[in-house]
Amino acid sequence: MLTLKYAAREMARVGGGSFVAISSIAATTVHRWFGAPADVAEAARFLAGPESAWITGEVINVDGGQHLRRGPDYAAVFEPMFGAAALRGLPEEGP
Repeated sequence: MLTLKYAAREMARVGGGSFVAISSIAATTVHRWFGAPADVAEAARFLAGPESAWITGEVINVDGGQHLRRGPDYAAVFEPMFGAAALRGLPEEGP
């Protein structure tokens, strides 16, 4: 907020600029294996550049679509360890 407070006046004086705030999907959906691909840097570059002059107040998810399913699919990693039933909250299958 201090950056916005003090930079806005100077940006207005010189004719404009961009503020790009970056957060993570972990703010709403926590997964400890989320990484922070080069795509985030490209999105920030686009938002700070002249190509995005008419984009205002938007949320842009740069997560390969993971937000659509509320997080990544780790079934391939955990199914061999715990079994398919355990991942779905079902009781273990008998012998």
